[in-house]
Amino acid sequence: EASEIFGTDYLDFMNREETADDDDDELMGSGKYREKGVGVDYGIDSDPEEESDDDELFDDGDDDAGMDGLTAQQKAEALKLKREKAKLAKQERRSAAAKRKAEKRKAQLRRVFEPVQLVENFCTDRDDAIRQSDIPERLFDWKTHFYGSSSSEVMDGTMTDMEQEQAEWIVQRIPDVAVEYSSAVTEEDKRFILLSVAYALRYFHNENLEPAFVKRYRKDYITSPAVRNHLYEVMDEDNEFDRIVKAREKVKLLLETIKSEAEGDAATGSDVDRIKELRSSLENEKQQLDDSEARVSSLQAELDALNKAEDDDDGGLFEDDDDEEEEKAKEKARVTGSLKDVQDLYNLRAEKVKALEGELHLAEAQSRALSDKAPMERVMKKTCRKSLWNGVDYMQHMDQLIEAKEAIDMNNYLNLIKEGNEAIKKKELPILAASSKSDENRRRSRRFDRDYYRTCVAEGLRSICYKFLLSPNRVGIKLEEQALTGGFDFSKTMPKENDEDDNGGGGPMQWVPATIPQSPKDFANELIGSGELVLLSASGGNMSESNEDPLRGCRYVAALELASEPRVRKHLRAVYRRNAVLTTKPTKKGMEELDAFHDYYGLHLIKDKPTSEHFPMDPVENAARKSRLTPAERHEFDTKLRQGQVNSCLQYLNVLKAAQGGYISVHVHLPLKEESATDLTWYKPENKTVFARANQNIDILQSELEKVYLPHDGDTEEWNEERRNVLRFALGNFLLPQFEAELLRELREVSSRVGVQAASEKLREMAMEGPYRPDALNDSESRFIVPTGDQRLIGICCSLDPKEASYLAYVSEHGKADDFLAIPSGTRIDSPKMREKIIMFLIQHRPDAVVVGTSGGFECRMWFRKMKDFIQEAQEQWKLR
Repeated sequence: EASEIFGTDYLDFMNREETADDDDDELMGSGKYREKGVGVDYGIDSDPEEESDDDELFDDGDDDAGMDGLTAQQKAEALKLKREKAKLAKQERRSAAAKRKAEKRKAQLRRVFEPVQLVENFCTDRDDAIRQSDIPERLFDWKTHFYGSSSSEVMDGTMTDMEQEQAEWIVQRIPDVAVEYSSAVTEEDKRFILLSVAYALRYFHNENLEPAFVKRYRKDYITSPAVRNHLYEVMDEDNEFDRIVKAREKVKLLLETIKSEAEGDAATGSDVDRIKELRSSLENEKQQLDDSEARVSSLQAELDALNKAEDDDDGGLFEDDDDEEEEKAKEKARVTGSLKDVQDLYNLRAEKVKALEGELHLAEAQSRALSDKAPMERVMKKTCRKSLWNGVDYMQHMDQLIEAKEAIDMNNYLNLIKEGNEAIKKKELPILAASSKSDENRRRSRRFDRDYYRTCVAEGLRSICYKFLLSPNRVGIKLEEQALTGGFDFSKTMPKENDEDDNGGGGPMQWVPATIPQSPKDFANELIGSGELVLLSASGGNMSESNEDPLRGCRYVAALELASEPRVRKHLRAVYRRNAVLTTKPTKKGMEELDAFHDYYGLHLIKDKPTSEHFPMDPVENAARKSRLTPAERHEFDTKLRQGQVNSCLQYLNVLKAAQGGYISVHVHLPLKEESATDLTWYKPENKTVFARANQNIDILQSELEKVYLPHDGDTEEWNEERRNVLRFALGNFLLPQFEAELLRELREVSSRVGVQAASEKLREMAMEGPYRPDALNDSESRFIVPTGDQRLIGICCSLDPKEASYLAYVSEHGKADDFLAIPSGTRIDSPKMREKIIMFLIQHRPDAVVVGTSGGFECRMWFRKMKDFIQEAQEQWKLR
């Protein structure tokens, strides 16, 4: 059995040394001392470090040497220190010897076996490390950072601030725990739930305990039943929380980089001190280079003289002695080595001089370029820092992020702003852009829309568009506050805004877009005439469209930055999630094959099913619905809600399965417009444009933006139409495609989690199903009045393969397969000979029930009918025995 698992070659190798030991034991006796490596040639000599350990046994007793004149206490302390030092040295020798032995064993294994054999037999370095570590294998590679107390023994009911924040976040992420938390009556009950999460994480991180162990043996501390039943989910959410915290730190670092670059650009000037320092360093390096050049010339002349002397000696009549030739060879080798070393030093110093000359040339060019303040003023004007980000505000916002996608949104927005700022600097100050080290290593987006965006921003279109549009960060703040309070305070100011603005800080007019007295066309013509507005070709390369619509590039920049702003995306994502629907339609293959008897029938005509049914209900809406319910009604409401989510997710898994088979296509979209919603041919495969974004009712999202994006006091219809065009472009080209992809991905993820949980519960239910019970007992008043005891069964396995036999197997009341009867393929069971064998098999074992497997199709039904006759005949023979 072991050979089947590990292979005979592997076992032979592992037992090779033991066999040699057994042979020597026959000769020397098993109790005799034998030094390793003696008597049998293993190709490995005795380890000198191991032999040195015997010095402790044969000590020469000179511990008191050199201790004359010391008191007894001092001698005792000195001896103690000496012995501890010897003990540590011995431990180090032993660990080093064990390490060498392990390395030698690994080398032998690698020489004999293939890498795949070592992996299959758990003989890799990782397997050795797992065996040596005193933690479960599940937690061996678990590198999640722990934000709680480092001591698991401190269970006094206290939590750190970070620990409490993490526990509250995890509670809201697990539906059953969230239900228990929201149903808690007192604050003390809620705190116990949070403490259960915090204690569970302490056990995971500090004591390396498995969730199953914590659930069973730490009930006195993990008092919440919901938390105990979802400890694996707690561990998963701990990993997700760590990802969010690390993402927040990375985004904060990116924001600091953008702030420092902007402040550095504003303070950039001619750096006289740096130029002086570079010139001084260059002079020193040149002097060292000259010294190296002189040394090279000297050694080269010495080597030439030695070569010439050697040539002269070869032409003489009398040759030198061997000693003289050896001395000359040594001298030549010395000079050659010194020359090589000095030449390497010369080349290194020459490269350094060249690099310093380049830096000095660049610094002088920058100093000359920055002596003119006009380029830097243009950079600051095109950057529009006050319109795009406020460092303090975004830092405060990042501390409140609770979702990974929110951190991703913030990172993408800041990267977009950074790319635009670098494009501006590259155009206005190419010398600074060329010298920027980040310009070499940054990962710039290769998408065409970002290229067009960088071009537009570099030409100054960003500063033009925010002359008549509201900045993205202010739009996000207004959306967030209106969603929370239902209104907005226009006297609100941004953090440190009064200190930064020269005009007295922000006021009510800072929260509404500026109004322009001219028409959009006159406004654009005026900017074109002044050279501030540059006409760019459209994304398709058509210049005539830009001539007809000169503000196209401005709208593009504003739409992309608005669609990337994190607060805007968070609010619109929630609105989209509430209103999005799921629709399926059959493909050409589905139209041909899906009928009333098909497994996927009914999944091909789902229309406008709300996607919110697949996710837990919003906490605010959930609390509002349960505000007037009794505790029993709340429990019933939560149960129905959870069951509805499970059914929707399981249905979506079947939808995905049908889509992978090519029977249906899946669409996630907003409700359609009236003319498209009444189209009776929506399900036909040839109707491919019915779910296009142009047919979706985007007014659901646009109305949310118009509340904060248009002037409250009104403006001309032409300017409002320009602003609406920005909103339509941002929604149709950027937000809707991204929201659809996100929602499809999240539907798949949440349905997969629910499907795995449902499958595990079903498997557990099947595994815990009781034994067979006769129908007579099931019809009794109470099925537990008469104990059934253990049942004897005969199971029948019908073969579909005509080359394989069918079997009758007898299973005793103890669950043991004691006997079987094989029926060869092609043999009729109702033939006289086989009929007699089956009846005798039944009489011999007298089962309580006969079970026929259903995997054989028609053969199973035939067996079922025939076995009724066989059982009846067997009963009659038993009565007449």
